[in-house]
Amino acid sequence: MVEPHLENQYGSDAAYYAASENPGSAPRPRDPKLEQMLSGLLRRSLGDVRESVFHSVKRWNLQLRDLLRSELALRLNTADDRRSVRIHTVDGLPAPMLAVAQNYPTSAEWWALLNLPKMKITAAFLPELARTLEDLLPDSPASSPEARNWVEGTGDVVSYLQQRTEKLGLLTALTSIDRDVLGAYFFRVPEVQLYWVVIGLFASMVDVPVEDLTVVVLIHELAHAYTHQGKDIDAESWDTAAFSRADLRIVEGIAQFYTQVVCERLAAVTPGPLTAFKKLLELQPDQYRVHQEWTRGEERAGEITRACLIATRSRRICTYDEYVDQLERIRKEIR
Repeated sequence: MVEPHLENQYGSDAAYYAASENPGSAPRPRDPKLEQMLSGLLRRSLGDVRESVFHSVKRWNLQLRDLLRSELALRLNTADDRRSVRIHTVDGLPAPMLAVAQNYPTSAEWWALLNLPKMKITAAFLPELARTLEDLLPDSPASSPEARNWVEGTGDVVSYLQQRTEKLGLLTALTSIDRDVLGAYFFRVPEVQLYWVVIGLFASMVDVPVEDLTVVVLIHELAHAYTHQGKDIDAESWDTAAFSRADLRIVEGIAQFYTQVVCERLAAVTPGPLTAFKKLLELQPDQYRVHQEWTRGEERAGEITRACLIATRSRRICTYDEYVDQLERIRKEIR
């Protein structure tokens, strides 16, 4: 078996969630001043994000597990699988996010990034408002040439700030992180952690409600747990060593595929998570988008992907080329 490059392995040394000890008790790097600054910005913009994430998990946990069991036909180790993989809403930032955030210790760039969606709307709206002020408010000082010029000039300032913010090194750095940072599946423990500060930051950046993005992150991390630990009809699961060595694109692509499937199933009742999934996807690195190449909108995409997952687990496939070859063979067989 050809091993993928160590850096490309899901459970490589770069993966903080590969820790074998309980992450709840193990020390991890913290930056209280930075965390306080980010929490304050989120509170002013979105309210109590931690509470929103916590209650979203409480509300959706069981339903999302049911949907994943249905799609994957896999069960965790106990009759009550809620206890097999616990979920924690965690303060602070995971290591990859902290490493990026510490390079931007002042609040100005973070404020601009959090308000980027508002800038886009405002920059488009103010020039239109300036052109229609005279019709909206005839014979009013508010529609004078000076007022119209002021509104138009403000629009120019906001537009300039929007362009500067989009070119910030901070935005590029955040969207280049190639590991799960909104949440993480600690596969050797096992448990799921959701980082409410990061979820709040990205919810602002992509302009979606915190609850909807929390649902997306929770599905993704639970998908890791079910594809890794879930028992198939033969009571087999994904060997932990093989799971750890598998190419990042395999493990993340599979989790993303099932995240999209579950979001689509929820859409008839609540379309928000699917919208959040699509908006977040626009900012994510390649390994979070490879699943789009696997099925090409095929009618039997779920059957093909699940069959490939089971084969990957049983044959302990680690490299991405092996996975793609297996996928093509299964596609032809099912056709």
